Amino acid sequence: MIDARLTTSKVKYLLCTLIISLSYFMPHQCLAESFWYAGGSLGYTAYDSQNLEADLADRQVPGSSTLDDNKIPWHVFVGYQHNRYLGLEFGYQYLDRQHGSTVLVSQPSVSAETSRETDGFMLGLNAVLPIKNRYAIQLTGGVYLWHVVTAVNSLSGGGAIAINFDDRSSGIYTGLKLQYALTKNTSFDVQWLEISVEDDVARLLNLGFTHRFLTISD
Repeated sequence: MIDARLTTSKVKYLLCTLIISLSYFMPHQCLAESFWYAGGSLGYTAYDSQNLEADLADRQVPGSSTLDDNKIPWHVFVGYQHNRYLGLEFGYQYLDRQHGSTVLVSQPSVSAETSRETDGFMLGLNAVLPIKNRYAIQLTGGVYLWHVVTAVNSLSGGGAIAINFDDRSSGIYTGLKLQYALTKNTSFDVQWLEISVEDDVARLLNLGFTHRFLTISD
């Protein structure tokens, strides 16, 4: 299990390194037009945090937890397309709130209502491969600055439980996007994302739109 996580992490770092390296080898002839763009998407994820029990144990309140999945995440972003092949993007990805229950070892008769909310900011590079006519493929990678808020609370079952904490750190994200140009400035996007949050990986399928709003010609 640990080896699998390490291998996945190495692959993600290699993809990010590849995207960054493209910026050094792109010929100046490709810089026909630069522009700013913005967009958003809604998606689907079966992300189910596996770290809650470990987080409780770290806080000296061990227990077993069950959280639901199949949530609807959303994503907004703004970016600068440096040339036809390379862009820089900043965004916000909300992974939604998970709900479930927790039973602590110290109070086995109490089933505490549990929620865990995850969101974060994204900063990365996009490598774009234009395809004939209206299509383009985009490889993306960067850093996800995640924030996880956890609440475990109960007033029944013979004992009150109130455990609330939040964690912040960073992870790597990678993704693949297929774009279809609806007009010269607007595209419909289908994107697959993998985001590292603690020791978990959130996998998302996003559908959305991108619109460019400020063109900078050479």
